[in-house]
Amino acid sequence: MWKSWILTAWRNFRKHKFFALINVAGLSLGIAGLVAILLYVLDELKYDRFHANADRIYQINVTTRYDGSETRYSTTSAPLAAAIRSDVPEVEEAARLFGREATIQLMDADSVLVADRKFRESNFYLADPQILNLFTFRFLKGNRTTALTTPNQIILTERIALKYFGSLDAALGKQIMFEGTIPLEVSAVVENYPDQSTTPIELLGHFENYYTLEAPEVREFLMRDWLYNPVSTYALLRAEASAKEVVPKIQALNERYADDRVREHVTYELQPLTDIHLYSDFTFSNDRNAIRYVYMFSFVGLLILLIACINFVNLATVHSLRRAKEFGIRKVIGALKGSLTLQFLLESMMLVFVSFIVALAIVYGLLPAINEMTGKNFSPELLAAPQIAIILIVIFLGTVLGAGLYPAFFISEVNPVAALKGASDTSSGRSYKIRRVLVLIQFTASIILIIFTVVIFRQIRFMEEKPLGFQKDFMLTIPLFSNNPNSILGGGIGAELRGRMNSFETELLKNSAVEAVSVSSGLPGTGAVNALVVTDDIRENDNVFISTISVDYDFIETYQMQLIAGRGFSREAGTDHLEALIANEQAIKRLGWNDPDKALGQHVEVVGKKAVIIGVIKDYHFEGLQQPLRPLLMEVDVSKFNTFSLRLNSMQVQSSIAHVKKEWDSFFPEKVFEYEFLDDQLRRGYDRDRRFGDLMKLLSGMAIFISSLGLFGLAAYIGYQKQKEAGIRKVLGASTGQVFYALSREFIKVMAVSSLLSIPLGYYFASHWLNDFAYRVGVGWIPFVISIGCTALIVFLTTVYQTFKTASVNPVQTIRND
Repeated sequence: MWKSWILTAWRNFRKHKFFALINVAGLSLGIAGLVAILLYVLDELKYDRFHANADRIYQINVTTRYDGSETRYSTTSAPLAAAIRSDVPEVEEAARLFGREATIQLMDADSVLVADRKFRESNFYLADPQILNLFTFRFLKGNRTTALTTPNQIILTERIALKYFGSLDAALGKQIMFEGTIPLEVSAVVENYPDQSTTPIELLGHFENYYTLEAPEVREFLMRDWLYNPVSTYALLRAEASAKEVVPKIQALNERYADDRVREHVTYELQPLTDIHLYSDFTFSNDRNAIRYVYMFSFVGLLILLIACINFVNLATVHSLRRAKEFGIRKVIGALKGSLTLQFLLESMMLVFVSFIVALAIVYGLLPAINEMTGKNFSPELLAAPQIAIILIVIFLGTVLGAGLYPAFFISEVNPVAALKGASDTSSGRSYKIRRVLVLIQFTASIILIIFTVVIFRQIRFMEEKPLGFQKDFMLTIPLFSNNPNSILGGGIGAELRGRMNSFETELLKNSAVEAVSVSSGLPGTGAVNALVVTDDIRENDNVFISTISVDYDFIETYQMQLIAGRGFSREAGTDHLEALIANEQAIKRLGWNDPDKALGQHVEVVGKKAVIIGVIKDYHFEGLQQPLRPLLMEVDVSKFNTFSLRLNSMQVQSSIAHVKKEWDSFFPEKVFEYEFLDDQLRRGYDRDRRFGDLMKLLSGMAIFISSLGLFGLAAYIGYQKQKEAGIRKVLGASTGQVFYALSREFIKVMAVSSLLSIPLGYYFASHWLNDFAYRVGVGWIPFVISIGCTALIVFLTTVYQTFKTASVNPVQTIRND
């Protein structure tokens, strides 16, 4: 019996190749979309789970409440970890981790620096030795117990060891220079950290160098201050301990060691390590709450599979009408309803199986493109992983049942008498209504996806094109130091280096390709650090914090910012670096002066520096557009400078870069020349949203294509069902156009109802997504017009052939049997 069913199915597929091809194509695309999304979702859920004790590791987060506002940080003060180790017995291990960029220079066998072997590394970390017991590191070379016992040791990953020394054995014992001042010896080589890590460690040094690298006064501040939050702190809880009982004991450390500011305004929380990537919602972070993308893509993936299954159901039921006589004859000669159901379900299973094979082949072939779109690094072997295989089997069975059951039961209900008489729909109008509802669901979902996609791209374009209040195009930025968050505390630039910086600027400006040069402690659009502010009306214990950036005298002119009151910084004034501040409009309002002119000459103290406001600039976006405009103060503090900004002539960009590199190598031979254009850096802040938009565009296209196949099936069904009706209308005098309209009304109704349903749902989803941006476009009417217009055009193109074919039929051919 099974052999007979399989042979029958095979002959049926060969006889109706076009039907089988369309069904497999639609279902394959749906399954391929879901599998690709499945790879993404599983990758997101795997973050930090490779650690052996992942279920007991927690990140300590800090929440500060000052001036009526709440700020949540993923970092803590430097002294906290040692206090936890000594005072909280429920914590088995606690360690600090500090990530930064680093300039690394290789040394030869005689410990002499190699001039042309300089690197700037983005994933350099300093950590307490306890980190080796807390996180999981797989040692390839070296000894775990001695790898990080002294400050002059460093651990490299396999990738870095091969990059620097060519082999793992050659790396051990070699010397490298960190930031041109601290020699470090390679003590061990570990396996590369997985991509699914929130701490992408590639070089790991001793935490003591966190202090050694800083100026003495900064070093002392870092060691003792409990309010400044620069380092990540992790705790490994004992097996019997719970986060709920540990948090109050960590909170009690403030009473024991911290000052009043911390006791009254700082609280702690323990966040599971495995939740950090998915559920981090920290102030000033542009890449937050990855779980929302997991939910969105999971929903869209299931939606596309649903659309594909609906498509399969419609095509299968339409096709089954052409086999009604076959099943009618089977019933007459004694076939049971159950056997007919199983036979048709087997045929569906065979089609689904072929679709799965095709879908996996599609995903395999498109993996490079999927990696580029998602920013992931999926390998082909991942498709054969046990976890993926189990999920694919579940999806396969679910698809077989979801797509095959209804057509199987539909055909088993065939009335043999009606079928043998040639009735077109032997199961009454109920099945047709069900198919029409299914197509309605398909197109409603497709229109919503298109609306959402259009809104995403309008928002991304808005962020890229919105005036930010400063010049961002053709701005070349060069870090003077490797990125170190502590540079805001100063102490990095002495008289000798400042002299070289001034000479470097002078030489650059001799070339007409360089229009302006400045230096600062931060770049526009990338954020700034809060500082405690005191005025005549605001006391220290009011705890008012305002973002502060240190800039050179020509910074405002270089970035072409707008000064609306007072003057800019001037070397001629003589004392601007000691006692002058420039505020933005938001800062003036926050400090209590609604009129910029009234703010001029007012006294402000910023972290102990007593100064006077000499100018007010128009607000500019010193953070990403995810954040609202905030108060900002500018000062001139050379010790905090860390990045050059050059405004280039737009006609001479490439020659300008070559000239800048030549001068850089001349004035700063010990530093790596790595430049970046500011607009590229700002655009990178929206990469995740851009990738999301690209994926949604692809998925929307897949959904509408699959839906079109389903609509093609419905059009074929209507044409098959209403051939006689069309013939009778023509006999009674109706023109081909009138018949065409009569047959098209069903599609017009489906399109109209889909549009009505999609408008409120599309608006809800789009506006909910836009709420994550402080500056955003309105949903507006454009996405609805585009989505409904595109869908209407596709509906027309999909159905016009079948409908016109039916309307043009010769009535003699359709009603002669009646």
